[in-house]
Amino acid sequence: MHERGKIVLNSNHTTSMIAKYWLSVILGLPAVLLWGRGPAMALSLALGLLAVFHFTLAEVRLSEERMEYRRFWRWVVVPWAQVRESRVSWFPATAYVRLDRFVPPWGRVYFVRQLPGLRPEFALPGEQSTLTSYISSRIPPAHGRPLEQAERGAGDPKARPWTCLLAVLFGLVLAIAVGLATPGSVSVPSPSSASGWVAEWFRLQTAAFAWPWFFIPLGLLAALILLRRFRGYALLLSGLLGWGIGWIVMAAGTGHP
Repeated sequence: MHERGKIVLNSNHTTSMIAKYWLSVILGLPAVLLWGRGPAMALSLALGLLAVFHFTLAEVRLSEERMEYRRFWRWVVVPWAQVRESRVSWFPATAYVRLDRFVPPWGRVYFVRQLPGLRPEFALPGEQSTLTSYISSRIPPAHGRPLEQAERGAGDPKARPWTCLLAVLFGLVLAIAVGLATPGSVSVPSPSSASGWVAEWFRLQTAAFAWPWFFIPLGLLAALILLRRFRGYALLLSGLLGWGIGWIVMAAGTGHP
């Protein structure tokens, strides 16, 4: 039986319940309704995956001796010696903790990072929030990076090419799903069928990804990802790269240059 120390910080319980259950229903319901509807299958899978992600979000509470988290009703005790990294996640209002072992189903513990009674904190993906900063400060030096390096986002020796590859695939699937769900999106809409800014957006997208000019934006995105060494905002660039490739595939499939 573990004796619980004094809690220093913890997640906002109400916000955690909203993100966990309410958003799961909001995302899961259209996923169920779209299931089996031909072209909308890809969109249904994406929404279903997001619903499962939100359903597995955890709450955390932190003390000087350890971290505790729970996804449903049982608190799991994690000594600080088992924690390796904590940062703000790419998913809104969430962060993650990486342990010395794989934690199903995502490999990490994703949690709601809003504190009780406070407004949501603004923090970019890969940066530190109040909760992740405290977690990072408690990681033993032999197992994690110093907090100063974590806050700067520098000195990370571990590149994440596989994560960037998954982001490319996600962007590709998303672009194809949008193209299938809205067949007219891969063509330039006429002024009578779309508002001015929508028409201009599609014209710009068509010009950027038209033959042979699409080599320029795709090559630029790939170069930036390599320059970032698969770190930081390279994940966002990878998603944009996948979107561009998917849009080109859809445009080629519909006969639009």
